[in-house]
Amino acid sequence: MNVDVGKLIENVSQIKLKGGIFSKASTVLMVISVCIFGIAALTGNLYVSCTAIGLIFILAFVILWRLINFANKNPQAAILEGAEFLVHEQIQLAAKGITSIPQSVSTLIEETPIKIDNESQRLANQPDENNKTGKEENNG
Repeated sequence: MNVDVGKLIENVSQIKLKGGIFSKASTVLMVISVCIFGIAALTGNLYVSCTAIGLIFILAFVILWRLINFANKNPQAAILEGAEFLVHEQIQLAAKGITSIPQSVSTLIEETPIKIDNESQRLANQPDENNKTGKEENNG
């Protein structure tokens, strides 16, 4: 099987993830890895160098694992910036016939105040440690 590795690397290098949390976290991961490598190289100690390699591996593995899981669950949020993500959501909603992003806040409003008897009100106002029955009551 003939695979042109040079052409494959050339095609992969053309992929640009210019925004979103994926590119930002990848950049932070690269900077941290270079910093840890630099510290290990400057110390010249074998144990520090081995520990640095282990830290870089563990850090890269954990962060990339979390990023890939996030990107699998939320692909648009992983690669799009905030404004681009909102435009993308608006386009998707417009395709469904919804003209704007719905803004829903679920709030429970009681029509009338809840009535409780005087004994329950007195027990509710007492601190828990002063409860004379010694056991917690479940009112729900």
